[in-house]
Amino acid sequence: MKAAKLKTLAAGVLLALSAGGAHAAISNGLPAGSTPAVAPGELFLMVWDQDGQQSFSQDLGYTLESVLATVKAGNPLESKSWNLGASFQTFAATNPGNTLYYAIEAANTYGGIGSTSDAPQNWKYGVAGSGLAGVDLVGADNRSSTVIPTWASKIGSNATYLNQAAVAYNGGVYSPATGGDYAANLSEITTDTGAPWYYDNLNGSPGDTNLPWEEFGIAGSDSLSLYFIGLNPTNRLKTVAYDLGLSRNFQFNLNPVAGTLTWDATAPVPVPAAVWLMLSALGSLGIIGRRQRKPA
Repeated sequence: MKAAKLKTLAAGVLLALSAGGAHAAISNGLPAGSTPAVAPGELFLMVWDQDGQQSFSQDLGYTLESVLATVKAGNPLESKSWNLGASFQTFAATNPGNTLYYAIEAANTYGGIGSTSDAPQNWKYGVAGSGLAGVDLVGADNRSSTVIPTWASKIGSNATYLNQAAVAYNGGVYSPATGGDYAANLSEITTDTGAPWYYDNLNGSPGDTNLPWEEFGIAGSDSLSLYFIGLNPTNRLKTVAYDLGLSRNFQFNLNPVAGTLTWDATAPVPVPAAVWLMLSALGSLGIIGRRQRKPA
């Protein structure tokens, strides 16, 4: 998808909840009949240490629907930060120096296609995922709208698998019927590369993802944008992709050393005061030179 085709949205997003050991689960945002119990889908973080053969995930404790409501209301974007806590510190310290890939996802189709009556944005029926900031998404825009429930099912299954791993990791017993407390933010570490909740089994390898439009970033290096893929307001048989932070350059960044995930604007690099003084001095010399060359 060409950059010009991304639909810019002004405003909206995110949250800050610290990581904890609370027994909780990610709400997968899928329709009635799915498990855990029907509720708006939550954003969750996944990190992969490919060389160290381990992965990490965390419930970010905030629903995609709340994010979209903020955007729709036209409210200002707000910088947010998550302290990923002791579990992530353990994960990152196991193999220091290894490349860590990360991605963010959420599904929100629990209300069904009828919940999209608040056109033109069709906020309540779609999926969200990360993409490299400034890089075009491939395969997200102008697709058949039948891909939305397919992608939502994939993301929802990811959330359910991670719930099973995370509740067990934190000493609880996972109940797929209830899911747990959606308000808290559970985290887990997986070292079983054959487990269905292991990162590579959930999403595929970088460059070969199970979601064709999603892109991974490298922690400490790559910024990630958050994209929403929903129904095209002028043709509901097609999809449309929105960059939720493009208008103000809001991006995710994962700092593996500090153990933090941030969502904020990338500010332009300021010109140091010394540079301004030098430019001013050079300008003055130019003026003096022109005056000295002026004929009497």
